[in-house]
Amino acid sequence: MAGLITGFFGGWATLRAANPKRQLAYWMPTTMPILNASNSVGDLLVMRGGQALRDPHALDVKLMNRGRRDVASSHFDRSLPILLDVGAPIVELLTTTSQPDSRHMPTVIVDDTALKITPGLIGRGQTISFSLLVDGPIPRLTCQASLIDAGIHDGDVITIRRQQTAEYGDIVAAILDGEATVKKLRLADGEA
Repeated sequence: MAGLITGFFGGWATLRAANPKRQLAYWMPTTMPILNASNSVGDLLVMRGGQALRDPHALDVKLMNRGRRDVASSHFDRSLPILLDVGAPIVELLTTTSQPDSRHMPTVIVDDTALKITPGLIGRGQTISFSLLVDGPIPRLTCQASLIDAGIHDGDVITIRRQQTAEYGDIVAAILDGEATVKKLRLADGEA
């Protein structure tokens, strides 16, 4: 029984270490070209601010605090912003929303191909969504961040939930395996 308890707490500690108290995730769930190859040389033209866009895309970018604690402005090392780079020039930041909508959002600055998220509170469970118009081929999301006592990684919500489920499943399997081993030992010792 002591082995079972030790195994449980070992698994619990491993899970807690793998999921820090402050954890941000970023991903780009939607990348939609506005023109397809057949239209880009035809009569259809997309213009913004008096300028023709050669390869316009509409993007959604998400930043989620999936940790157990808020990420405060004090967690931004040397007050450096989080840079979410989409790999294509940002023509316009169309909308910025927060879920829950009662949460304050940090200031966001467009800088060529990147969104700069300045130090500010990103609350536990908060998801910030950015809708962008960009002009460039096949946008790809990357991130640069220097955070203190907080992790940040690439991952959509489905992938994150699958990882969490797998981790919990591993712990449960280890516990059940430990129980089966204890029962086998008791049977071998003649206990019922």
